[in-house]
Order: sequence, then C-alpha cells, then structure tokens
Amino acid sequence: MAQRYPDKIIFLRHGQTGFNAENRLQGQRDEPLNGKGREQASAVGRFLRERFGPEIARLEAAGGFWASPLARARQNAPRWDCPRPLFTPMRGSRN
Repeated sequence: MAQRYPDKIIFLRHGQTGFNAENRLQGQRDEPLNGKGREQASAVGRFLRERFGPEIARLEAAGGFWASPLARARQNAPRWDCPRPLFTPMRGSRN
C-alpha cells in the first residue's frame, strides 16, 4: 500500500507572456504577462482556492510559498484572489 505524505510540493509556471506567444526565449528578461497569461493565472487561482483553500492560510503563515522575483511570476498572486501576495522573493533574489 502506498504511503500518503502530509507535505505537498506544487510547482506552478507563470502564465503566458508576449514572448511565449511568439515562441521567443525570454530567460531572465522581465517580460510581463499578456492578456491570455492573466486569464491563465486567474484560472489557476480558482483551482487553487477550490482544491487547497483550507491549506492556503496555514502554508502562508508558515512561509511556504516562494517565487521568482520576475514580474511575470509575481503578477500571478493577485489573480489568485489572495488576501495578500502568496509569494515572497526567493532568498538571494535581486528584489
């Protein structure tokens, strides 16, 4: 029988940017989300709230969320309808 683990690691990718839509590499270039990317971020937010709503406050209090300091990563949190931004910059980030 498989053992259930109490901890979860969920990796999310930012929504679409103009560079993604053009199949252009953006690397660390601070390219913002485009309209479709903002819609994608909102859809992810709805899913997270439906699936993990009760756990979000606990994880937030424990500092269990991290994100890249790039704008396209930080633009997701407000679209996830969070009481405050879920993500804080990673240790050693420029922001």
